[in-house]
Amino acid sequence: MSEIKLPKRIFPKPQDTSIAPRHVSDVTIVLAPTINTLTSDALSIIQTEIARYKHKSNAGKLDQADHRIIQGYLKSLSELDKSNRAREDDMDLANASDDELLKLVESLKAKKEPKSE
Repeated sequence: MSEIKLPKRIFPKPQDTSIAPRHVSDVTIVLAPTINTLTSDALSIIQTEIARYKHKSNAGKLDQADHRIIQGYLKSLSELDKSNRAREDDMDLANASDDELLKLVESLKAKKEPKSE
């Protein structure tokens, strides 16, 4: 029997869009965005979307689904604000004196310990 030979097909490798480590000699470097960059990107996206819904609202074309979406954006804004405040509080702790930090630790221990009666 004779075999039928088909032409060879060359398929390109699929492109990987994930964050992959880059190898430089013997060192592996992984680049990740900072929290500030992610937060500012999220805020700009939310700002753009809210502006779009504001324009849609002025035209009187908002429906119930749009109201839910806007509510989700507002919830996300409040969560981002809380995380920013927590980060600012952490920065304050970095600048606090040792005595202030010890007092804070003692107060947190007192809150955490159950009261025995």
